[in-house]
Amino acid sequence: MEDLEIPNCCSDEGSSSNGEGKNVAGDLSSTTPTLSESIGEEEAGYAFNSMDDAANIVWDSINETNFKKYHFLNRQVVFEFYNLYARIKGFSIRKSKVVRNKHGEIVRQDLVCHKEGFREEKNRMRANRKRETKVETRCGCCAKLRVRLDVESGRWHVVLFGDDHNHAMLEGKQSSMLPAHRQMKDGDIVGMNSMRKAGISTTEIYNLFADQSGGFDKNNFQKVDMLNQMTKQKQKKQCDAKAVLVYLKGLASGDPGMYWSHLVDEQGNLKQLFWADGISRMDFQVFGEVLAFDATYRKNKYGCPIVVLVGVNHHCQTIVFGTAVLTNEKEESYVWLLEQFLAAMKGKVPSAVITDGDPAMRNAISRILPKAHHRLCAWHLLQNAQRNIGDPNFVKGFKRCMLGNYTVAHFNKKWLELVTEHNLEDNAWVQSMYEKRHMWATGMMRGKFFAGFRTTSRCEGMHSQIGRIVRSGSSLLEFVQYFERFVDYMRWREVDADYKSVVGDAVPQTNVRALEICAANVYTRSVFLKFRPWLSRGSVMKVASIKETSSCIIYSCTSIVSQQSCGMWRMMTICPPLDVLVREWRPLGYLVIIS
Repeated sequence: MEDLEIPNCCSDEGSSSNGEGKNVAGDLSSTTPTLSESIGEEEAGYAFNSMDDAANIVWDSINETNFKKYHFLNRQVVFEFYNLYARIKGFSIRKSKVVRNKHGEIVRQDLVCHKEGFREEKNRMRANRKRETKVETRCGCCAKLRVRLDVESGRWHVVLFGDDHNHAMLEGKQSSMLPAHRQMKDGDIVGMNSMRKAGISTTEIYNLFADQSGGFDKNNFQKVDMLNQMTKQKQKKQCDAKAVLVYLKGLASGDPGMYWSHLVDEQGNLKQLFWADGISRMDFQVFGEVLAFDATYRKNKYGCPIVVLVGVNHHCQTIVFGTAVLTNEKEESYVWLLEQFLAAMKGKVPSAVITDGDPAMRNAISRILPKAHHRLCAWHLLQNAQRNIGDPNFVKGFKRCMLGNYTVAHFNKKWLELVTEHNLEDNAWVQSMYEKRHMWATGMMRGKFFAGFRTTSRCEGMHSQIGRIVRSGSSLLEFVQYFERFVDYMRWREVDADYKSVVGDAVPQTNVRALEICAANVYTRSVFLKFRPWLSRGSVMKVASIKETSSCIIYSCTSIVSQQSCGMWRMMTICPPLDVLVREWRPLGYLVIIS
């Protein structure tokens, strides 16, 4: 490092005893003749102005005599010249002592071998050391290069060159691994940062650089240099919490519809953070009937829970309504989150909310969204059933009760049979689940719209996708940046789905071609592909006649294709669900009685 004086372990001619930082301008300018006076025209070929001049040098022929003939544009060129010479010879260099004039300007610079000096004894013999002591790399080598500024010409001239090393030189590939010969160029740093924003891991980035260079041995840097560069960038940034607030403020300046809010504690530390951009807020106004959210951990170096509030759009794709970073999962934290969410969405309340059943979430929803129907995640309920009961047969029966499209009376009958069969009448968990049946039993939630949600799997899937690009050691700012990039990708998928919905026409595959074509023009492509199987099942037959009796209605049906009789339907006055009718149908002349 500059201005850091390292004691000289070797006596050499021309070394200064004045010490670093002392004013020696009088000795250098008045008593010593300028070096430009002694330079003749025959030495004009020894001018070295940039690394482009290195191609004209025969490095193997350089010795102490002709080395002193070179003169350089500035100190950086001196370092690059000597470093290239060191790489060819099999060692590396570092900067050492400097001497300044009375104006504080550097007029002399020493460059030494990387093995110059000795390591300090401090901490070498610590008893509580957790890591292996680093290997000794210094052996007191006396090789050095000293350059001095010629005041009149403004060029740097060699005044001392010692090339006697007390250690073995390294071979070419090994020499390139020395720290002084490894360097990330500006273009490499820009490329690394771009790939990190895209979610590419550090190892994969390094492999890409090696592939572009033609091999790992031809790469100008190692993986550790990338990690060091990342650390430097983090150190240059301000406080993580302040940085993320500045970042969100910058986003808001370019997005008038963006909403963001934060909460700090008594010490001024960031406690809660919520944000939703303009597109998310518009999406909620259109698709905000159903809301699902869940918390995930290990997505930042603080271990704070990340809550992503999601829904589903007209392509059956997951969309993000808002995101929050909390310090804990207490009820008050979720209350604050839902309050900010309602403020961002201009007071619009979803008709249904799906969560994993966390008590803090449940209480916060009942306080802030009392009119929303709270549905519990089916997957989590099955896991709880397995954990609390442990009987696979009970879990299967519980699943049928939960997902079966029963009437209320039929559900109560099935539930009683299940509980009685397994002797669980006094089980506390079973009793609590029955009390909350309106939150998980399909038969108890008829008439409620959930947009196909039965679980929080969309939240879990999003957490999995985020985990591919966000590491547990990521700072809060890095997480927000990576997450915004991921949301941008999700929105591109929506545009791609829009394109596929308007380009080309679906090929009819059912017996009711006109109705199928009409549905294909009305629905998006993904929704139409979900609708067509139901249309196909419904177009197998048609009603030929209807006969009403005192107790039921009898429908006579014929095949649409062959016009032959398919059978009869006898239905009670209260019609069962459609999927029950389809499931119980028997073709070709059978009398089907549904009661």
